[in-house]
Amino acid sequence: MRNWARAMRVHPHRFHCRSLEGQYRSPQRNHWSEPVTSFHIPINMHDAWVIELACATLNIKQRIILRSHYCFRAHPHAVQRMVRRDAHKRLGAFNDELLTAQHAINHALTNSHEQNQTTVRLLARIMLDNRAGIW
Repeated sequence: MRNWARAMRVHPHRFHCRSLEGQYRSPQRNHWSEPVTSFHIPINMHDAWVIELACATLNIKQRIILRSHYCFRAHPHAVQRMVRRDAHKRLGAFNDELLTAQHAINHALTNSHEQNQTTVRLLARIMLDNRAGIW
């Protein structure tokens, strides 16, 4: 799940200015020296994609709980607000709901890969049909 969360997060440098002003480094702050790098385990995109496909088969409440907890690192109260806003449901105890969502993703991952693909295709077709009706 950590690998999936790291793959789904937005890179922090994505929103920085790409002009010459964005590349300026102040000499007073020692920006011209080599940056300190830390050791990061490379992201396995194949595993992240398998988990993303399995996550798409879950109901909306469980998807919101897993994505907000792992990818966005949201506080439990913020997760409860997101579920109330998007899924129109109330959460019980956050730890119990998170455990239920973790069991659901584990069950979805142990199901056959073909079943997950057909479910995802069906969900994508429904979403596209709904979007076509709106436009």
